Amino acid sequence: MKTITPKEINSRLGSQAERLVEMLLPAGKKNGREWKVGSVDGGTGQSCQVNLDGKGFIDFATGESGDYIQLWMETQGCDFPTAIEECKTWLGIEEPVRAKVYAKAEKTQTLKSVAKNPTVGEYLKTRKLSDQTIADFKIAADTLHGKPAIFFPYLRNDELIHWKQMGIERPNGKKQIMTSQKTEPCLFGWQTVPAVRMPYIIICEGEIDAMSWYEYGLFGLSVPFGGGDGAKQAWIETEYSNLTRFDSILISMDSDEPGKIAAKELANRLGIDRCKLVNLPHKDINECLMKGVSKEEIYKCCDMAKQMDIDEIKSPSAYQQSTYDWMFGDKTVRGFDTPWEKVNDIIRLGYSEISLWNGVNGHGKSEIVNQCGLHAAFYGNVPTMIYSPELRPELLMERIIKQCTGTSKITKEYFNEVFEQLNEKIWIAELKKGDKSKTLLEIMEYAYRRFGMKLFIIDSLMKCGISDDDYNGQKAFVDSLAELKTEPVFM
Repeated sequence: MKTITPKEINSRLGSQAERLVEMLLPAGKKNGREWKVGSVDGGTGQSCQVNLDGKGFIDFATGESGDYIQLWMETQGCDFPTAIEECKTWLGIEEPVRAKVYAKAEKTQTLKSVAKNPTVGEYLKTRKLSDQTIADFKIAADTLHGKPAIFFPYLRNDELIHWKQMGIERPNGKKQIMTSQKTEPCLFGWQTVPAVRMPYIIICEGEIDAMSWYEYGLFGLSVPFGGGDGAKQAWIETEYSNLTRFDSILISMDSDEPGKIAAKELANRLGIDRCKLVNLPHKDINECLMKGVSKEEIYKCCDMAKQMDIDEIKSPSAYQQSTYDWMFGDKTVRGFDTPWEKVNDIIRLGYSEISLWNGVNGHGKSEIVNQCGLHAAFYGNVPTMIYSPELRPELLMERIIKQCTGTSKITKEYFNEVFEQLNEKIWIAELKKGDKSKTLLEIMEYAYRRFGMKLFIIDSLMKCGISDDDYNGQKAFVDSLAELKTEPVFM
């Protein structure tokens, strides 16, 4: 599914411009390819003109002009983030959300202002962070293991979503960190990001880095769990739609190996077409701040951020380490086991591979592939999506529950417990009418980007909206699957 950005939303609004203005400015009248009205407030007259061919609007009386999202903001009296969400609803853009309940983040009882804790205040000053920045990020002083610590509140719309404590002292050079438990993983720094349209947002690796970008007059959001991939970037699921309002994302992770791995993961899942990599003169933005790198040089680094393109041609040496790991390293790098130990030396379900399962009707193909999926999800920690158009979702879930538990006699209490576990592991795809094969491909890519899905079960290929005798269509669909599974997002 294509990443929905303000540019894409505006384009979709433009394609329905006539219906849009009839809703936003009902007092206006159509004149050729323009919709004329007195003003964006809807008064009578012709001073305000909205182009019906995708070019936006202009109000000759006030000099105001803009695209269709700006028109929505002016007529509805809302800010940019609100306009984005309302436009998506109006356009019928639905983004699935995992049915997961997070714990409420509670503040600790020992919080004090930084001004009243000289140890914390002095530490932040050594990192070149001003009192204004500390106040704007709502940083507080705390204690961790009886020692002074910084309290970083993860806020969104003034609500505490998550928090982190970081001790000032580092025994044996190791950071002392504690986070809120079972709370929603989210980005740090939303409290400083204005609700206006901006050309880009910066995603960085630490809270101090987000504050350092702010010192330079730019807006940064920090990932909650540092570098690396997989579960480290679980926040993408909950923040995916919140990042919709930025056309571009600048990635500024640390220049070490975990930072590089994280940058690749973020670009692949947030959309490699909208992500750019910032190359700083030092390890991270805070080190730049501490070493006195000028604002002009930092702005130049942002302007020169490079698109994270995929190299089409590489020398064999580029694959030397990965090939070594593939041949001699941990087998989990190559894929995941089946539920049956006796065949695992012969059969292995590999990443970036398509496995076709064939057999006589009624001989248990669905049960076998679903069992493989459940085994991968629960024992291999491989998020799995199942598309089974032959079965009602309720019937599919009944079968899955029986396979998970190994029994058909399930109590109501056990039923709820099983569902709680399943919510963490699998997704069910339910396609509506239309071009199912095309929609399925889009959903698979979207499911990977937002939810980190790695295994997709299609049961069966003959139920993807392609006629039995449409051999070219069948071939094209399988070819598309083959292309999708080798895309960088799945590597």
